[in-house]
Amino acid sequence: MLYELLLSLCAGVAAFALADGALASRLLALALAPLAYVYSWCTVYTLGGYAAFALYTSVERPRLYAHSRAAADELVAACPALRRYTPTPWLTLGLPAWLAGHTVTVGFFIRASWEGRLQFERTVVANTDSDGGVFAVDWAAQHREDRSRPVVLILHGLAGSSKSVYCQCLVHTLLARGFRCVVLNARGCGGVPLSTARGFTAAFTEDVRFAAKHVRREVGEGVPLYAVGFSLGSTILTKYLCEEGGATPLDAAIAVSPSFDMLITDATIMQPSYAVTYSKFLVSGLHKWATDLPQSIRRQLSSKDGVDWKVLAAQTTVRGFDEQTVCKIYGYANTFDYYRDASTRPLLMVRPASRAGTPPPQHTERLRCRQQLNAALGELTAARAERRRGQRDGSEHIARLDSSIAAQRARVSAIRAALRRSTPGVSVPLLAVSCAGDPICNSAGIPTDAPLINPNLTFVVTRHGGHTFWPSGLWPTRPTMWLEQLATEWLSSRPTHR
Repeated sequence: MLYELLLSLCAGVAAFALADGALASRLLALALAPLAYVYSWCTVYTLGGYAAFALYTSVERPRLYAHSRAAADELVAACPALRRYTPTPWLTLGLPAWLAGHTVTVGFFIRASWEGRLQFERTVVANTDSDGGVFAVDWAAQHREDRSRPVVLILHGLAGSSKSVYCQCLVHTLLARGFRCVVLNARGCGGVPLSTARGFTAAFTEDVRFAAKHVRREVGEGVPLYAVGFSLGSTILTKYLCEEGGATPLDAAIAVSPSFDMLITDATIMQPSYAVTYSKFLVSGLHKWATDLPQSIRRQLSSKDGVDWKVLAAQTTVRGFDEQTVCKIYGYANTFDYYRDASTRPLLMVRPASRAGTPPPQHTERLRCRQQLNAALGELTAARAERRRGQRDGSEHIARLDSSIAAQRARVSAIRAALRRSTPGVSVPLLAVSCAGDPICNSAGIPTDAPLINPNLTFVVTRHGGHTFWPSGLWPTRPTMWLEQLATEWLSSRPTHR
């Protein structure tokens, strides 16, 4: 029995390791079943047949959504990774995409040994164009002094940093291909102090805007500057590109596992089965972020923005956490208002103007609107603080203060609506990589028709891959797998000079 089982297992390993293409892989996989039938008992036959089925169904060709067939063919020619994706078979197990997405995402922790392995040189930057909050740019030391090499700005996900596994693996791969790398550590993340009450949110793009200009000034005008965002970072990056249009200093970008519709993502995470899995993991990271806040910021959030720390500590969902923090700090009426503002699905359906020439008058108008929004948020915070003082002191003007707060909130909403109506659209090449079985960022929100309107957009969707992972090989601990290969191939196909 043991001899036949080992023989069948070895045949399966050989089929996976020796396959050069999808056809060869499937033919070798199908040979497992008769081999198991001849040399094994019924149990081994069943295992061999299931292994054949799992390997046969795992090989796939990613789906491409591009502006035209010619554009898709050109992309495949430049990126061989798009011809085939073969996930780690024991993680997909021949399961449907929606179920395999969970097993693959949980398998992400196999790569945990890469966390914090690479070292960076940190520069703390104050966003003087917004509220003065600080973030950090972590430069990989390798190639940094070579001013001729292209630069990649990387954005981490929720509660992540430059030490996150996905950032480390991508940086390792890009450095090996000759790129310079810099990771944007959001305010309050990765050891960056939170100097103001405003933190890292899906709808706040001011830090990405300032960081892109900061890095562009440092590398110079003639060097290509790209960006890659993961998960929440990719959502913010996509929103920034939609808002900035042709004024962005970036030359191209990749969004990995983005959420195009935050309302759908919220509904997915709020499923009861997620309460003890993804939701618990995400909320624990948010609570750690809140616990690590300086006492001065905690007092400011409590006195000016009305954050109740006892109520916040009892929250068990991302929605509840956002309701108690983001909505109060950024002047949203509720989480629906916040998630709608953070969603990029309608913004991607805008046909962009030409990037050539000077910024259009709309760019100046949008800059003025952002300044008005920043001022309105400050006035709203001051009005709420005054009301809390009045409530504590027994003031007779509570009704007047409530009316003032409602007026300020309406003004904030009106400015945001004006900004969304005047969105110029994405004006640089953007490659969005998603998984149909992503258990967090539901693929139902992917605007697959957007590339037909905007030729700068290209969407890649695989059946398997999970959330920000896309494992390949028998034991997926290598720093370079399918996603990293695709990212480097696509960025390498960009023009070498601006």
